[in-house]
Formats: sequence, C-alpha cells, structure tokens
Amino acid sequence: MSKDDNVEQAVPFFGVSNLESSLRFYMDGLGFTMKYKWIDDGKLRWCWLEIGSAALMLQEFREEHRPKMRVGEGVTICFTCKDALKIYRDARARGLEARRPFVGNGFWVTELKDPDGLPHRFREPDQSFGRNGIRRMTVFDKGLITMAGCALLFVIPAIPLMLRKVPRNIVYGHRTRKTLSDDAI
Repeated sequence: MSKDDNVEQAVPFFGVSNLESSLRFYMDGLGFTMKYKWIDDGKLRWCWLEIGSAALMLQEFREEHRPKMRVGEGVTICFTCKDALKIYRDARARGLEARRPFVGNGFWVTELKDPDGLPHRFREPDQSFGRNGIRRMTVFDKGLITMAGCALLFVIPAIPLMLRKVPRNIVYGHRTRKTLSDDAI
C-alpha cells in the first residue's frame, strides 16, 4: 500500500451548540441523511451525515465543554457539486437563507450559514471555463470571429480594386472605368 492509498476521506467534525436545530438545517434544509449515530442515556449525542459523496459529523457540546468564543471562527466549508443553483433554489424553497449565487474563481457559488453561523459554500464549475481555468468561447465570441473572418474574405479581394490595380482579365482585358472612358476617375 502506498502512502497515497492510505487516506480515503476527510470528514469535518462540528461541535454544535444545539444538535436538534443543526439536524433540521442539514437534514430538512439541505437534504443530508444520517448514516451513523451515537445515542447515550437516551439522547442523540453524535451523528454522521451524508449528501452525495460528502459527509460531516455533528456533536453537541456538553455544557462543561462549550467554547467561550464563537464556534468555527474563520472556517468555511466548501462542497463541490454538480448544480449549485439547484442547491440555492431547494434551500430557499425549504425556508433557509441562502446567499444569491455568484461566480468566483471560475465557480458558481451559493452560501448558507448553519445555526451556529458557520458558512457553507456549495460550488460548481462555471461551464464557461474549461478545465484549465481559461474561459471557453461563448456563442457570441464564435459569432464575432465568424463575422470578422467573413469581413476579411470580402476586404482582401477588394484591396487591388481600392488601390486601382486590377489584374488583367484574360477574356475581357482590363475592365475598369479608366479603360471604358477617358475621364479621370
């Protein structure tokens, strides 16, 4: 077994101030399902939640271990998903406050905060960017290039006419105004 094969998954472990409100947020609001749980003295103390191939763990702080400062200060959880806009619409439909989606660093992003104020970002790659981060051409870009190419097709043959240097036509000879009339052009 190589070093790379040993580690399989990183799962955030959140200490929360109220497990019931956190479960409502994650399960009812975002659609997570509970895979594992620990019940102690008839009370749910810890659980493992999953959505797609992402997972997280929740455990309510016991009163004697409750932190004095705000939980998760400076931490943001980022989920990569196929459709961040669907997450936004579904979360709003379930009554959650979700930040309006925006594009940042080549990703569509929407953000929600859990009951303890910890930000969760759901992001999907913006389809206008390729895998290497370079912006893909839109239909507008392709149309603009096509128009420029067509314009060149008409301009290049017209250059000799503009310079009044028309090559001799084998069948008709020179066919310019100058040859048809003695008047100056």
